[in-house]
Amino acid sequence: SAFRGKHLSGTRFEPIAIEAAFNSARPLFDLVGNAWKGTHPQVNGALIAADVSGRPVSRREFVRALVAEATVPTLDGTSHDPAIMTVRLAPQQTSDVAP
Repeated sequence: SAFRGKHLSGTRFEPIAIEAAFNSARPLFDLVGNAWKGTHPQVNGALIAADVSGRPVSRREFVRALVAEATVPTLDGTSHDPAIMTVRLAPQQTSDVAP
């Protein structure tokens, strides 16, 4: 045949961006620390959005996510603002499920 067979390419999922204060999300920072050590751990988890009263309104689960990027803020001893770190996770799969 003059035509090449077609096939589906790999599905890619958008990175998940998480912002967290240094004094809050210990498991997230442990994950980043292990990634910086070169172990490249993969994690499963979920992000849950809540309304103002704390009730969950949405849930996105992710599977086999790697740390794709971690942004550390400029650390300034004179600043009174909380130090917020941004972590981007690259999941192999995501799904939206009922909270």
